[in-house]
Parts: sequence; structure tokens; C-alpha cells
Amino acid sequence: MSDNLDLNSLSKEQLKEQANILGVTLKGNPAEETIRDKLREALGEDSPSPAKPKLSDGGIAVRKGEKRYTIEIHKDGKDKQPVFLGCNGRTVRIKRGEQVTIGEGLFQSLRNATESRLDTETEEWVQVPSYPYTVLSVEE
Repeated sequence: MSDNLDLNSLSKEQLKEQANILGVTLKGNPAEETIRDKLREALGEDSPSPAKPKLSDGGIAVRKGEKRYTIEIHKDGKDKQPVFLGCNGRTVRIKRGEQVTIGEGLFQSLRNATESRLDTETEEWVQVPSYPYTVLSVEE
């Protein structure tokens, strides 16, 4: 298939048809790029575009000249899902409980992620971090 067919030129319906032919299971309503990635994986091909950094391996997502923050997002007994952060088109996935280094923009996204909760003692709404974290170090 890959020798004769350019996955990037296929419509979503054509991609779904190819996934069906290859026996690739699609759940829900995946985006075209997700289907393309699954087809490439089924065919044993590498992604032609550089992958977005996924920090589940403790990697680094920092742009040149950007301040670096080494952080650890606390594990949560209720929520075991990784934390997704985004800034200016960059997105990363951070596993809870692992140390990662991120740039200032992604750090600000994490810092600004808050939610309102009712304090039962004072009966007032308070802002709390959506993802409690610890800053381990900051590098200029």
C-alpha cells in the first residue's frame, strides 16, 4: 500500500477504508492524523513528520534560550492519567510521579491550570491547582 498510496492525500473516509482493509481498529471518531499514524504503525513505517514530544520517558521539551523547569507532577490516587500541557502549538504528555524538564511556556500552562472548589469550612470558592506539582530546579 505505501509504495503506491500517499496516506497524506487520502480523505478521512478513505483512511477509514484502508484501516478496515488492514484490520486496524478505530475507536470513537479519531482525527485523520491519528488514523494515518495507526496505518503507518500497521505497515511498519516511520512517521514522516517529527513526533510531538511526549515526556512519558522523562525527556526534555525546551526551546533554545528558554528557561528550564525540572518538575514532578504529583501522583493522584484517583486520577492515574498523564497530564497534557500545551503552549503555542506545542503539546506534551507528562506521566505523574516522574521528573521532567519543560520550558517556561509549558510551565506557565501547568501553573495556570486551576479549578474552583468549595471550601467547606469557610463556604467560599477557592482556586486550587488542577495538577499539584513540585519544582525541583530552575535553569536560566
